[in-house]
Amino acid sequence: MCSGCSGLLAITVFGVEEISGPLAFVTRGWVWPMEGVDLLLVAHVLGSIVGVFCLTKAYQLGEASHVAVFEYSIMVFGPAFAFVWFGQSLSAVQMAGVVLIIVAGSVIALRSRQS
Repeated sequence: MCSGCSGLLAITVFGVEEISGPLAFVTRGWVWPMEGVDLLLVAHVLGSIVGVFCLTKAYQLGEASHVAVFEYSIMVFGPAFAFVWFGQSLSAVQMAGVVLIIVAGSVIALRSRQS
């Protein structure tokens, strides 16, 4: 956080010229486009707090190998929600990663059921 604030301060003080393209955020000053996403942001913050609390409690009460499956599910549900809400798509490599995460979680769940 300190380095981010220092960078914003340096951009403001020295007036760095903004570049175009996918790395434009690096040279862009402070921007706060929050119109229309306020409630979504609050819901995300509250949901994250509840989720992290529940995950921490699950690690305290349960078997770590079982709980880890749920922790890594964010790597599946994150891209799914990004697709539904923002229309973002996954590349073939990213899809392969999601499939590997699902397979690994299934293997862990099936293996723990046998023992």
